[in-house]
Amino acid sequence: MKRVLTTLALFLGLLTANAQEYLEIVSFESESDGKGTFTSVGFGEKKSDAIKSLFHTLLFTGVSGVNDDAPLVTESKPGYTNSFFNSQARYTGYLIECEAAGDASKVGGKYQRNYKITIRLKQLINDV
Repeated sequence: MKRVLTTLALFLGLLTANAQEYLEIVSFESESDGKGTFTSVGFGEKKSDAIKSLFHTLLFTGVSGVNDDAPLVTESKPGYTNSFFNSQARYTGYLIECEAAGDASKVGGKYQRNYKITIRLKQLINDV
């Protein structure tokens, strides 16, 4: 019994450690020539957190001002969408620029920072 509980605790710990948290704090700024510019929040100095939060929000939640405020993914496509967030990092093909916008601030025990991110929005919408 002790071995089963230890194994279960270890398994749950690994799941928690590997779980990705997306803030989904994203604002659409502008669009020009098929490129979309957004502001997205990430943890600390990790640009990839803000970029992944942007793509997660675009794909699954929707962003005001884009695609009639609806998510880009309307039916389950895990084979396609999972590749945005795993080691394949499919989002990099749509990324044009990502730069810090202001200083990091501590919120709820974690550092957060705004990033200005420009992507190939029209291409992303067409591909999805």
